[in-house]
Parts: sequence; C-alpha cells; structure tokens
Amino acid sequence: MKEVVVLAGGRGQRLRPYTDVEPKPMLRVGRRPILEFVLTNIKRNGFKDVVIAAGYKSERIKDYFGDGSKLDLNIDYVIEEEPKNTAGALIDLKDMLKDDFLVVMGDHLTDMNLRALMEFHKKEEAIVTIALKKVKEAIEYGVVDVEGSVVKGFKEKPIMAHYINTAIYAMNKEVFNFIEPYTDIAKDVLPRISKERPNKLKAYISEDYWQDVGRVKDYEKMRDIFSAVELYLRLFR
Repeated sequence: MKEVVVLAGGRGQRLRPYTDVEPKPMLRVGRRPILEFVLTNIKRNGFKDVVIAAGYKSERIKDYFGDGSKLDLNIDYVIEEEPKNTAGALIDLKDMLKDDFLVVMGDHLTDMNLRALMEFHKKEEAIVTIALKKVKEAIEYGVVDVEGSVVKGFKEKPIMAHYINTAIYAMNKEVFNFIEPYTDIAKDVLPRISKERPNKLKAYISEDYWQDVGRVKDYEKMRDIFSAVELYLRLFR
C-alpha cells in the first residue's frame, strides 16, 4: 500500500517553452530535476512507498526514476490518458493507498517535515490536513482604515501577513466521499469538506522552506540560484 501520492501529470502551460521539451517535474534546478528534490524529501522523512500520477511526457519521468531503487524508494506509476485535475487523478489510486496518505506536488521545492504533518493529521483525526505557509507581503502604499465614511486611522506601507496553501496535504481515505471526476483539490474538494464537515478540515502551519516553481520567473530564479550554489561548491568546497 502506498503512503505518498506525487501529482506530476500537469501540462505546465505557464512554464512554456521549457515544458515543450520536458514535463514540468523534470525541469532541472542545478543538475537535478525538480521531482528528484520532491522524492528525496519524501525519503528523508521516512516514507518509502510512493505512487506517481503522471501524464504529459510521462516516459521521461519513468525512464529517469524507474522503480525508485536508486533513491531507496518503491515507486509505482499511474498514467493519465487525459488530464483529470488534481482531485480527479486520485480516484484511480484509491485501492493503492493506505487509510492515511500524503499528497504532494511534483513541482515544488521544499524541505517540509512531512512526518510531522502526518502525525498532526492523525492526531486531529482529520479528513484532510492542509500544510500552510505564513508569508509576509509589503504594501507599497499607505493604507487607510475606513468605517462607513469616517477615516479611523492610517498605516504607512504596512506588512501584511497571511497563510497560503502549499498544496501539500495529509488525507484520510474518507476524502473520496468528497471527490468527483475531473475536480480540483483546492477549488472543489476542500470547500466541500469545509462546508459539510468543517471540523474535519485542519491546518498545519509549516515554518519550513517551500517554493513553488510553476511560473517561468520562479523557475528561472531557482535554476540560477541552484546553479550558483553548485558552482560555489565545485570551486571552494
């Protein structure tokens, strides 16, 4: 039975023209594909049994990672013949999964403590636990607090803090009661659980590193950073 699902089937339209050649999870940062960082973090957290849901150019993923033995993992694949969206892709995996399992994306760079996430999820007896990341955003303008037509106060270029969905989840198989074909986890499944079983949707706040590389500017930034680090290590270690 599989402990971790890696969703790696997207077309990666926002990363064209890079994804005209490689599937998004196989784009390299430094010398390694993004997906190798994902799988390595899964392994370092003590998980071993992984299923990769792949689609677009899936042969590139399978040829590189094979059965996972090079990373000391047991990897199986489910190949989508057509895009099914993030939640829809899980339907074909139902019988392969443990009662509680992780879902991660194949295009994120993170060292998140997945073991702690799973332990929190089980303790809370949640249907889904969302890993959230606190981010701070500087507002470039002065902000005015208004109540009706009355100005109540001013904040000059405040820093606003909020939580973002990292798209890393711990799930119980009860989640399949809320999944329909071709639906999305964040847009469809989570709002439904929040409405129908609000006490079973939990938030896990992570302080660990996390970076989405789903856009060209984000990918190019991380690619250049990793290349510079590798150059430094080659020259000075």
